[in-house]
Amino acid sequence: MAKQFYIKGTNRKWVNLTGQEFYIFVNNFENQNRYFYDFQDYILEVSKEKFEEYTKEKNHADYLKRLSKSYQTMSIDSDLITEFGCGEEVISNNEEDIADILFKNLRSKALRKTLSLLPLDEYQLISDIYLKENKKTEQQIAEKNGLSQKAINKRKNKILRDLYFSVLKFEKSQQ
Repeated sequence: MAKQFYIKGTNRKWVNLTGQEFYIFVNNFENQNRYFYDFQDYILEVSKEKFEEYTKEKNHADYLKRLSKSYQTMSIDSDLITEFGCGEEVISNNEEDIADILFKNLRSKALRKTLSLLPLDEYQLISDIYLKENKKTEQQIAEKNGLSQKAINKRKNKILRDLYFSVLKFEKSQQ
């Protein structure tokens, strides 16, 4: 269903506008002090007070929705807790496991080390595609080097495969 747009006309009766008419209307300088509220299926002109009231209610509802996603209230006398023996097993922890954090740090260290050992042309290719702020596409690199995109893709995949095995080898040496 297409969204409906309603404004108060000069005779205080509701006027239904098309999307294009509404866009032109709200972008007109004369209408800059008018307020509209989006009620999902339709947009309606409202007073400033109503606009602030609706916005406040929506913000509050969104806030409550965000709170309910993160936390779950449970009684200490819950059947789940008595079933598991204590509350510790039931309490969810959304934080990352310390072992995972340490593993990622080790992997990051291993990747930095193996990247530093790459030949300059291979490092440049990986850097252009993944590491630089202004990343380049395989096609851009191919055009710059006078090669096909497929050749650049094969070269990139070979480097990534070699990097993968180098990182694994480095991690084993650190254990």
